[in-house]
Amino acid sequence: MVNFYLEKVHGALVTLHDAQSRPLAVSSSVQVSDEAAQLVGYDGKVYLRRLQPTNRLMVTQLDGSVCTAHLEYLAVSSDIPLIGVVPCL
Repeated sequence: MVNFYLEKVHGALVTLHDAQSRPLAVSSSVQVSDEAAQLVGYDGKVYLRRLQPTNRLMVTQLDGSVCTAHLEYLAVSSDIPLIGVVPCL
């Protein structure tokens, strides 16, 4: 018998933009709560897991500057939610 350890994950694919409405740079680092930092991919997209109903994202950009973003999350039981543009100011 094989035991698959499944964990319910509250995740979403989020698109982050800067104050000038441009996608954040690839490899910017996104921190949510005590979770491990995730890296931003192309077009400002980042997959975040273990989201709460209200989240504060701390983003360290490639030049060392830091911005914050606020994200409201509604858990769904189907596909991974795609959350549109979230400004990081």
